[in-house]
Amino acid sequence: MAVAASVLCAQTDAETQRLASSGRMARARRGLGQQARVSPVETAVAYVAEGEPADWGPRGPRAIVGDPATCRRRMEELARAYGAEEVIVVTITHDHAARRRSCELLAEAFALAPGTTAAEAVSA
Repeated sequence: MAVAASVLCAQTDAETQRLASSGRMARARRGLGQQARVSPVETAVAYVAEGEPADWGPRGPRAIVGDPATCRRRMEELARAYGAEEVIVVTITHDHAARRRSCELLAEAFALAPGTTAAEAVSA
């Protein structure tokens, strides 16, 4: 069994929160019935500064944002809570390089070598 989660990982929690603002802005706008493109981080940060809701985004255990150690801990907790053998990750941010780096940091946090599956890493 698998569980899906929205996961965004960066070197620091502060950087991750900044990067996550573009996805949060899209979700907030969608909730208001507005067009929900994933905007650049600078646009999303300005959106909050203009008085839009600062408390956006998903809540609950399947929304994971943080540094590598935080993401690993929360993903492991999520898998245990759902009795899942794997966690499927969806990363929403405007910057493709940030999405790619998020995946790289998660792979490092779980000690995955390129081409190694999570099941192979756990059983090693």
